[in-house]
Amino acid sequence: MLIIDGAIHPAFIVNSTDRKMRNGVGVTSPTEVYFVITKDRVSFYEFARLFRDGLGCRNALFLDGGVAPGLYAPELGRNDALGHGGYGPIIAVVD
Repeated sequence: MLIIDGAIHPAFIVNSTDRKMRNGVGVTSPTEVYFVITKDRVSFYEFARLFRDGLGCRNALFLDGGVAPGLYAPELGRNDALGHGGYGPIIAVVD
């Protein structure tokens, strides 16, 4: 968890040097969620602050499974090249 009931996970270090591209999902209401993939390398603390302070999420989850974040969404013009491990979590929205 990145954000738990509005609080940043206590294990995250403010000035951490562990910076990587990250992806996650945050919830703002029962009908609104944000999926985020960073363009640059960020720490867990910075990533959590984005969800809490930037997007207003009270709960957010880190999704990365050890592979470079990628997105396949043709309607958004995204078909990111895969890294060495393929896609991490797979989330689909169907009607």
